[in-house]
Amino acid sequence: MGVIVSKGSRRRDFFANVASSHADVRKADLTEPAPPVLPERNLPAGRSNPRAAFKPTPKIDTPEALRRALEQERRRVAPFLRQLAPAVEATRIVAPLVAFDWRMETEADRRDFGATLAGAGDWQRVGIAPLLVTCFRADRWTPILTTGSGGGNLVVPTAWSVALAAAEKRDGAGVWRLCQVALAGRTATNPVAALFARRLVEGRGN
Repeated sequence: MGVIVSKGSRRRDFFANVASSHADVRKADLTEPAPPVLPERNLPAGRSNPRAAFKPTPKIDTPEALRRALEQERRRVAPFLRQLAPAVEATRIVAPLVAFDWRMETEADRRDFGATLAGAGDWQRVGIAPLLVTCFRADRWTPILTTGSGGGNLVVPTAWSVALAAAEKRDGAGVWRLCQVALAGRTATNPVAALFARRLVEGRGN
């Protein structure tokens, strides 16, 4: 409700009158606390300890000073960085897979896959070892072989995206080929590694 205005006079509305009529009554019950009177106290400077005065540390402005400061800090925190926890006992059940039967697919396999599952054909016993531990990313390189983990380390991947295991880049009349697949010492016992190495050298890796 607003202010009511009549001819020749102005008067406040009902609620404004209620608010203003009790203001003085409420203020009379309020007591403003006075600040306490405190005794004056002076701290004597003669009894202060000069050793407690602030002293700025020497500025580290040379590589040698930085090296000495780091060595000193390493020695200081070394007792807190000791490995005192006992080794955690491994409880995971692991079944190592180191040897497999392998052979190339044939037309007979396509016609009768059940026989393939039953073990028909000339199989070769091969040992399997990780062929790819690291991968990379490179702009304007043509992929030859990609991997699904792009974290840079396939043992402990930090991300999941497409990365390069092998790639090539044209350079004039030649070509650069970069391969992270561990083929050295594997082609004699790993048929897949031998096939990939041959195709990579012949330019048919992709």
